[in-house]
Amino acid sequence: MKFGKKLQDTVETANKDWRPYFIDYKGLKKLISSTLVEHKSKELNCLNGEQVFPSSGEQPCLSENRDKTRAYQATETEQETTLFVTLKRKNKSDEESKSIKKLKVAIRSCLISFFTALKQELDKVNDFYLDKEEELIISHHMLKAYVAEYVSLITKYHLRFDSAKESDKFFCFILLNIVCELTTILFFVEQLG
Repeated sequence: MKFGKKLQDTVETANKDWRPYFIDYKGLKKLISSTLVEHKSKELNCLNGEQVFPSSGEQPCLSENRDKTRAYQATETEQETTLFVTLKRKNKSDEESKSIKKLKVAIRSCLISFFTALKQELDKVNDFYLDKEEELIISHHMLKAYVAEYVSLITKYHLRFDSAKESDKFFCFILLNIVCELTTILFFVEQLG
C-alpha cells in the first residue's frame, strides 16, 4: 500500500476534530507535480529556442544562433572554420550555462515554495501534537489527584469497614474498583510519557 493511501485511510479513521491537523500530503504532492510540469515546459521552451523567462530581457536559448553559424562556416576557409568551431563551442557552452542558470533559478523558486508549504504543514502538525501533549499532561496530573483522593476515601472507609453497613461496604468496593482502574490507566500514561 502506498504512503498516500495509508495516510488517507488513517485520516478517515481518525477523530473528526483531528482531521484538519494531518499533513496535506495530497496538496504537497500536487505542488511537486505542478513544479515538475512547469520545469519541463521551461526546458522544452529552451530547447525550441524560446526564452526560459519570456518577460525578462535576458539572452535566448541555443537554437537562435544555429542558422548564422551554418552560413558562416560555408563561406570561410578551413583554417578559419577550425577557429570558429572552437569559438562556437565556447559560445554554445556559455549559452547552455546561461540556460542552465535560468533553469536553476526556476527550480530554486519552485523548491522554495514547496519547502515553505512543507514547513507550514509540519508546523501545523507539530503545534497540534504539542497541544495534545499538554492536554495529556494536565489530564495525567488530574488523574493522579483523583487517585490520591480516592485512596484517602478508601482508607477512611476501610478503617470502619468491619462496623460499616452493607451499603457502605458496596460503596467501598466500587471505590476500590475505581482506584484500581485509575491506577492501571495512570501506569500506562506514565509508561508513555
